[in-house]
Amino acid sequence: MTVFFNESAVVSVSRIALSGWWIQNQDEYVVAGTSLGADCIQDIYTPSKTGMTARYNVGKQSWEDEIEDKTFFEFYSEHGQKHYIGEPDGYYPEGAITEAPPRHDSDTQTVLYQDEQWTVYDIELGKSYWDRKANELLVSDFNFDLPDNHTFTPPPEVSEGVVARLIMQGWVLIEDHRGKMAYAKSRDRGEDYLIEKIGPIPDTHTLLEREEFDSWDEITGTWLYDKIRHRPVWIKKEKEWQTAQLTVIQQMLNAYLQDKHIPDKYAALRITRYSKREYYALLMARKLLHEYLLQDDFPECGRPVLPEIA
Repeated sequence: MTVFFNESAVVSVSRIALSGWWIQNQDEYVVAGTSLGADCIQDIYTPSKTGMTARYNVGKQSWEDEIEDKTFFEFYSEHGQKHYIGEPDGYYPEGAITEAPPRHDSDTQTVLYQDEQWTVYDIELGKSYWDRKANELLVSDFNFDLPDNHTFTPPPEVSEGVVARLIMQGWVLIEDHRGKMAYAKSRDRGEDYLIEKIGPIPDTHTLLEREEFDSWDEITGTWLYDKIRHRPVWIKKEKEWQTAQLTVIQQMLNAYLQDKHIPDKYAALRITRYSKREYYALLMARKLLHEYLLQDDFPECGRPVLPEIA
């Protein structure tokens, strides 16, 4: 029931919310002919201790349900945003974090609650970091944790034939000959191969290219011409040359001898016009070619000098 005051007066009241929960006690000035507002009652509530509140039952005109006031109880999201329960008899929502985040600079840092603890992160958006193969990446997330086998330390400058690799959180320079040929130093037992992995090549191989008849020389550490390796090929080549020359000369001699049997009246059928001097020059060339293979120092002796007609 609304009570109107006959005289103006200062009245002690308890203020309540629309839901009936006590807000505070205060003095209210009431003008004659007016009444207190609906949020003020003269039935004063005094908390039993700090932090307690009660609800006013208008129907019974009495205070009841004294409880701990949870209106300003704080809780936090996983990213550290502060919230309040907002109601005296409210409760924490599911997943609410009641532990306050650690002190941090919100302009340069973020926080994250995980595994039942807070972690402070520096804001590193756009910052470079590198994987184990020295590929540069950029931070694109808040609350960034550097992955395993990655580092914020830039790799060293590398020259051609060298790569940087991250090993035990430190940069190591490693030879890189991928795409090149590795030549076996032992040409009779080893095999050449195309390099497909980083790392030094084995001592059994070298990057130095060789000529056809080279052998590896351990003293000088390089390829040197090998007469012994060349000799079988050289002999084969010289025998082929001797056979080819001898075949041509023999054909020339055979043609000459066949023409000798053609009577003079049929001289127009002859295909050779050799003089006796030229004929004997061909015989000399045949002899030189036969003797060439029989020389003690063949083929080092050099090819015989054949007559011009040969």
